[in-house]
Amino acid sequence: MVPSIEHHLLMFLAKNGPATQCSIAQAMEVSAATVAVSLKKLEKGRYIEKKSSAEDNRVNFISLTEKGEDVVRKSQELFEQ
Repeated sequence: MVPSIEHHLLMFLAKNGPATQCSIAQAMEVSAATVAVSLKKLEKGRYIEKKSSAEDNRVNFISLTEKGEDVVRKSQELFEQ
């Protein structure tokens, strides 16, 4: 089971596609540190993956893995019932 903040983050990525940590924090109106903690948990659980930007290796784009997409899909099915 994915905790609430992490679930919200997965749903954000599903809706908006790959995003940077800063853009996620701004959109969710939370601190970058809060997002970092959640991303670390999600990455450890293999729900997300980070890929370096081709233009700037200091920037990482976060996207859903297949496991993360499964959580989103199951959540959407529950809400549609």
